[in-house]
Amino acid sequence: MSNYQRDEIIQNPHECFTYGVQHYGQVFRYHGSGNIQYIVSKQLTERVLTDDTTFSFELGISKTLKLSLLYLLHGGSFHADVDAIATEVAAKHLKSLIPKISPVFQRHAAELVQIHGDSPFDPLPYLQKTVAEAMTIIIFGNELASTFNSDLIVDVAQGMAKATGMFQNQSSWGKTFPTLYSIYMWGGFILSQLVWKSGKEIGSNIWVALSQLSQIPRGKDADNRHITVLSFLAGKLASKDGHISTVSKIWAIILCWAFIFASVHQTVVIMTYVVFELARHPECQESILSDLSRSLNWSPSGPPLALTAETLRHVVCAESFIREVLRMKGETITTVRSPRKDLQLAGYFIPRGALVHPMVYTSNRSPEYIPNPDTFDGMRWTMDRKLATTTGPGHLSFGLGRWACPGRFLAVAEIKMVVLTLLAEAEMELVDGEFALVDKLNIVGTPPRGKIILRRRV
Repeated sequence: MSNYQRDEIIQNPHECFTYGVQHYGQVFRYHGSGNIQYIVSKQLTERVLTDDTTFSFELGISKTLKLSLLYLLHGGSFHADVDAIATEVAAKHLKSLIPKISPVFQRHAAELVQIHGDSPFDPLPYLQKTVAEAMTIIIFGNELASTFNSDLIVDVAQGMAKATGMFQNQSSWGKTFPTLYSIYMWGGFILSQLVWKSGKEIGSNIWVALSQLSQIPRGKDADNRHITVLSFLAGKLASKDGHISTVSKIWAIILCWAFIFASVHQTVVIMTYVVFELARHPECQESILSDLSRSLNWSPSGPPLALTAETLRHVVCAESFIREVLRMKGETITTVRSPRKDLQLAGYFIPRGALVHPMVYTSNRSPEYIPNPDTFDGMRWTMDRKLATTTGPGHLSFGLGRWACPGRFLAVAEIKMVVLTLLAEAEMELVDGEFALVDKLNIVGTPPRGKIILRRRV
């Protein structure tokens, strides 16, 4: 077992875990969040992430995010249902979704420049509000979304982030009493957010909308141009006669909350890294703008850029930059698995139900997969046209295998829209040339802190 204390691991996870691999072998254990967890080396990462018969994603992520109770409900379909939403709505219908949400990104970017001018500001609230408004359209549709305050969606995403332990390492009592912290956070989230605040406004509207949507016939030739998360769930959960039971409606609301957390909080975390890195690299800003001019015949002085799925496919430099930020943002661990039974891995015993974390950092920065792996090169991927959504042994930010993040296609499309709409309005500068990592052990779940300046293009 690693001899490092919890605070040492939180402050320097890469150094601690690298030491563990070097001195204890390809598998070693450490004490984290109230239980024993296991780290596996780069050599074992692909097996752990892709061998679904031995290692369970559902069990691992349920324990990590304190969702074990949800995993036991509704026949254990929670993760499969969330995965289906991301695949059947966000991924399969991305082409029709982008024109619906792109005006949100363009409007918020223009307003941002007007509000802040040349003054330093934290971009996080802007990113949260923008993505939340876009997601209300995808989840509820334009008509119902217009009745919601996007701040409520942000509150739900933040509340669930707290309940699932995203900010636990920043709490002294959360580190000391992890179980009590989890109970307190989940209790507060359920009572304050779901029941009292958003439950009254959003939950009741979802309830009524599901009843109405379930009565709409949806044959094989149904028009999917107006598909939403709610219409998908109505079709999935309704009986043959179009009735949705009370239990199924409650389940649909739970799935909507989970999708809000994943699509708002988690996407915004990545976005924040991309915005800060873009502000830190003016040469990459120029490359992306030049690419727009060359491939799409667009200029800052011309009409607004038409953001479509086809447009986003052509922004090679923006694609490369986002992929490089994902590779370099520095998370030591991001995903998790749990053995379905006791096993021996590389000669080490791991009990059933334990949490097993591959070391993502060493894979993403391995010279085996990429030259000069510790050098940030935003245009590194322009020659071979590697997509930001393409996973592999050397690119694990979205996971690998059957359970690679299904929402990554929508997330990357939204990140591209943030990059393009901001650059269309202004030049970006990172204040003091640096931003701060709030939680080095949980980079994937906590946004960095910093400020940027936007200088309007003349």
